[in-house]
Order: sequence, then structure tokens, then C-alpha cells
Amino acid sequence: MAQHDNDALRIALAGALSLVIALGIGRFLFTPALPGMIADTALTAVSGGYLAAVNYGGYLLGAMLAMAVPSHRARSAFWVALWVSVVSSLLMGLSETFLPWVINRFLAGIASAIIMV
Repeated sequence: MAQHDNDALRIALAGALSLVIALGIGRFLFTPALPGMIADTALTAVSGGYLAAVNYGGYLLGAMLAMAVPSHRARSAFWVALWVSVVSSLLMGLSETFLPWVINRFLAGIASAIIMV
């Protein structure tokens, strides 16, 4: 396999893994965790819906921010967003109250959109 082919494969795998992190963890981790959060905390189905709405608002803002990133800063924005996605998801599991969840879901939405765009 030529060096160009190896580079292309490496870039494609990195992109796929980044989407797994951004969407699989940053986005879809919340869905299977929601029933446990409702059972173990003061979260209700309605407040869970608010968390989802805040996450979607983060997606909107993140998509707009991603469009404003200059091309020479795209790589840095990508890596920052990837780390924000991971950290905000981890912080979701370390808190048991609504406000930290709102902040983390919003940040996860912003980060996921930046990674996707």
C-alpha cells in the first residue's frame, strides 16, 4: 500500500473515531442513561426533555461557531471540541443535580456540532 493510501486510511479512521466520540458518547450516551437518572435522582421525564432541548441548542450554537472558525484554526478547534465532548460527558456522571447537567449537555452539543462540521 502506498504512503498516500496509508495516510488516507489513517485520516478516515481518525474521523470515524472522532464521530463515535462526539456522537456516540457526547450525544447518545444520554439516552440510555436517562432512565437511571430518573430512577436515582430528582430528574423527571420533563426535565430530561429540557436537557435534550439544551443539548440541541448547543448543536445550533456549535454549528454556527464552527462556520466562523478560520481554516488555519480548524484543527485546534476540532481537538478542543473533542476534549470538551469527552470531559462534559464524564462530568455528567459526576453530578446529581440539574444545573451541572444543563451546562454539560449544552457544552456537549456545542462540541459535537463543531466536530461534525
